Order: sequence, then C-alpha cells, then structure tokens
Amino acid sequence: MTWNGPGTAREVTVPDIVGLTLPQARKAVSEAGVAAVAPDPDGPPLGALTWPGVWVVTA
Repeated sequence: MTWNGPGTAREVTVPDIVGLTLPQARKAVSEAGVAAVAPDPDGPPLGALTWPGVWVVTA
C-alpha cells in the first residue's frame, strides 16, 4: 500500500459556484478536480437532499 498524502496531491483552485444550479455546480467542481458533497458526512448524499426540484447554491 502506498500513502498518497497531501504531499503528493496536486494543487487545485476551487471554483466559485454560488449562484449556480446544482447540476452546473457539480460540473464546475468536477472539472476543477474536487467534489460537491453534503455538509454531514454521516447524512444522506447531496443528491438525496436536493431531489426533486431545482436547487441553487447560496453559500
């Protein structure tokens, strides 16, 4: 097993996604190399929290 810790991670710029719809935000963060996730790691996934409907990122 090899440790790929912070020293081997590439630097990314986190995009400003405020004001985007959730599908637009997910695409933007994915293209930047990061992921949009729910605030509670033990809670339901982001898709479950935002379905159905159109959601806009506000913070």
